[in-house]
Amino acid sequence: MIRYQDSKPPKYVKTFRGHTIAGNSKRELMELAFDISREDNKPVSTLEFVYDLHATRFGGILFDLRKVGWIIETETYTLDTGEEQYQYRLVAKPEEELKFF
Repeated sequence: MIRYQDSKPPKYVKTFRGHTIAGNSKRELMELAFDISREDNKPVSTLEFVYDLHATRFGGILFDLRKVGWIIETETYTLDTGEEQYQYRLVAKPEEELKFF
């Protein structure tokens, strides 16, 4: 089980891409999901946020993460039905040094 850095017993325990993750808030679960997706080099879809993590208000959490310095890229793709879907890729966390050159 992958736990957020907290000594309290977790409030939420969910499964994300075969990993059991635990945290005390949906934001903590989303941070762990971004870590896993970065290791897999596969972005997180809106459906994964909603169905796997039960984070129905993930847009507000994304806004808060970006506000504190997380660099999260939004990717758009189109389904066969013509409907647009979105995926989110973690580029950098606030504590990471981002080098462009």
